[in-house]
Amino acid sequence: MLPGAPSVSPDAVAAAVLFLATDGAAYMTGVELPVDGGWLAQ
Repeated sequence: MLPGAPSVSPDAVAAAVLFLATDGAAYMTGVELPVDGGWLAQ
């Protein structure tokens, strides 16, 4: 963990994992899915 970086909630990680386990993610291949609390968007 980086000092001063926003922390990611366990709920956000769980939501990403659940999405990847559904049929909605069936065609996702070679995709980087950042779960960083929005830090990348800044």
